[in-house]
Amino acid sequence: MERFELILMIALGELIISVGVGSDLIDRPVTWPAVAGAGIAVAITAALWWAYFDLVAPAALQVFHAAASRSRTALARDAYVYLHLPMIAGLILTALGLEEVLHHLGTAEVDLGAPLGGPAMPLAYGGVAVFLLAHLGFQLRTLGTVTLTRVAAIATLGAVVGVAVRVPALLGLGLLGAVCVALVGVEFVLLRGSRRQLREASLCERMTHEARESAWRRRRYQ
Repeated sequence: MERFELILMIALGELIISVGVGSDLIDRPVTWPAVAGAGIAVAITAALWWAYFDLVAPAALQVFHAAASRSRTALARDAYVYLHLPMIAGLILTALGLEEVLHHLGTAEVDLGAPLGGPAMPLAYGGVAVFLLAHLGFQLRTLGTVTLTRVAAIATLGAVVGVAVRVPALLGLGLLGAVCVALVGVEFVLLRGSRRQLREASLCERMTHEARESAWRRRRYQ
């Protein structure tokens, strides 16, 4: 399962690359809209990383370890192949949208007060929505639960994207960043009890595994 998580990390890294490629501050003068846009894009990336790795991913890993061999195969296929593919696709769409938005913000000749136009903003919003929707499916398949804050975030993205395409690009990007950061903040507060229980369960599982390995080594080499 760690390999699928590493692939997802590579896709998240594509968002960071899009910040550098889109801003292109090496060949252009540094402007405050470009710096602000790059900061918002990094915040969006960090929020998506947190949304995946903070709670659901380690909980799903515990469920996978506890599953029987036959059901484990089906679980790995559905959760870590079928549902990770749309997550990665969502991150790629987000990267394409962010790159174009940041390129626009870093160009001094454009009117920053006018809407961006084109598919960049819908790509960024749609990519985040696809990622969160696929992650909800991942959570439902592995844990049998759905986090309502994720549902609310997806609905908010669908409602706000119509506004984002009509306002200046920096404001539209800021709205996307606000939704992502708000999701992290709300879940950090509401799910702190579940987070603590998960950390304790993970620590207990790891200590039990290490004790079992130590006992095996003692029997093996005595």
